[in-house]
Amino acid sequence: MKEVWLPSAAFDEEHAQRLRRAEREARNAARLRSHPHIVTLHDVVIEDQAPWIVMEHVKPANVLFARDGRVLLTDFGIAVKQGDTALTMSGGLMG
Repeated sequence: MKEVWLPSAAFDEEHAQRLRRAEREARNAARLRSHPHIVTLHDVVIEDQAPWIVMEHVKPANVLFARDGRVLLTDFGIAVKQGDTALTMSGGLMG
């Protein structure tokens, strides 16, 4: 998931317009999912007045290329397996 950064807006209507524009752009990109050189977008979500896009891959810093040609994903920090127990702590900071 990736949060789409929106510049500050002076008025609520201006912010709402930027949200609509970001959502439209993400939905249009999702229509190109069959293109071999464009990452597949699965969804766009508006949460707390911020747009988030759900894509098929993690950010580039989390993708490694091995010498033998393999592509390796390296960050699974929020990944959970169905049935896992919660591992939360009050006041903890990870990352």
